[in-house]
Amino acid sequence: MFAIIVFFVSCQKVLDHWPKGHGNQVDCKIKKLIYSDFEYNYYYGPKGLLDSIIRVPEDSYLPRGNAFLKYDQQNRLIEYAEYYDRDPQDYISIHHYKYAGNRIVQDTGFIRIAAAYTEVLDIEYDFWGRITKTSGFSWIENDPSTPIPSVTMRYAYNDDGNKNKVWFNDDLTTYDNFDDKVNYVRTDPVLEFLFRNYSKNNALPGPTSYNDKGLPITFAGDVNDPYLFTGIEYNCK
Repeated sequence: MFAIIVFFVSCQKVLDHWPKGHGNQVDCKIKKLIYSDFEYNYYYGPKGLLDSIIRVPEDSYLPRGNAFLKYDQQNRLIEYAEYYDRDPQDYISIHHYKYAGNRIVQDTGFIRIAAAYTEVLDIEYDFWGRITKTSGFSWIENDPSTPIPSVTMRYAYNDDGNKNKVWFNDDLTTYDNFDDKVNYVRTDPVLEFLFRNYSKNNALPGPTSYNDKGLPITFAGDVNDPYLFTGIEYNCK
């Protein structure tokens, strides 16, 4: 009986902090990510779906290229592609997604970084629909006869609904401190998927100020995501 009570209390704590439908917890969309000498502008289509992410100025130093997203008739993400510029032949990576129901379960990437290779990743989720593991194989050019194991990424969340552990193969990184504000990825479930981050709150050190919706607008230090930006602008209703 004690074990059942503990389990129920633990689950109830997560329920309190993890409402159904991870994204769109605030009625805002990211307008731009601001870096020290460039920015990424976010554009949305008529249905409100993220359509593209464009670097300004476009000839600035990369950490990433311009990104373009495609959806099917059910408004599910089916392609995410990054390009060094707007030339369709000059791509960094193109990802195609396979679904089981409304959940992406496989990511096939055609990647040109240092060398051209293909990578197929299987994606696993927890009960709450948060990615917990990606693993698979890659091969150089178009030769699937010599597959190489990809890096296995694993993610764990604490009872407050925040990603606090990340494994890069067997190397573990932990995140112990979070604010009590709204994580910027919760403006869009597509961003949660792309960033592999479904946290309720923002990792610290990170945000230094917030808007009236509780979303972070300026950052300092490690914000626990692949972009080291210094600010965010939003369009809010």
